[in-house]
Parts: sequence; C-alpha cells; structure tokens
Amino acid sequence: MIGRRRRLSQLLLFPSPCAWCGKPIPPEKRGDSKFCGKRHRQASWRWRVDGPDLEVDATGPPMRFAYADPPYPGLANYYPEREEVDHASLVDRLVAEFRDGW
Repeated sequence: MIGRRRRLSQLLLFPSPCAWCGKPIPPEKRGDSKFCGKRHRQASWRWRVDGPDLEVDATGPPMRFAYADPPYPGLANYYPEREEVDHASLVDRLVAEFRDGW
C-alpha cells in the first residue's frame, strides 16, 4: 500500500508529458496514458510520431516501379482512348524496364 501511495503521489506531482504535444497529462487520465487525449493518440497513430525509428540505406541506385492499369481484353470501348492493349507485350515491357516492381 505504501508503494502504491508513493507511485500515486509521484504521478500527481510529476505528471508525465504527452507524447504528442509535450504538455502534462491530466491527473484524471489512466496511469499508463501516453497521450493527453483521444485526438493526440489518433494523430500519433496517423503520423507515426511515437513509432520505431527506421534506418534507411540509400547507398544503392534508386529503385524504379511502374503502375499499369490496362482495360480488360475486349472492353477498351468503355474508355476514352478506345485502344486495345496487347497484354503480353505490356507485361514483357514491365518486366524488362521495371525490375524492382510493377
């Protein structure tokens, strides 16, 4: 019981700061709270502020990716271009020019 009182008094005297804004967390919040409110918790999740720091190794050549969204065979008339696409040659070109991904 004494340890619990000491921990409670430390929380009330020295409240931990919010991980988003740095202001003290209000005493009515849970003891394990990292944020002062719902908005800051959600913002931290969206912007990944409190997440792990990832090391980036950018010493290699830049990667190239492609995105292709051709119409299904026989349905090109639904699109403004109205041109059929040779899917086999498109895939061959993507494989040859964009080895990192497509």
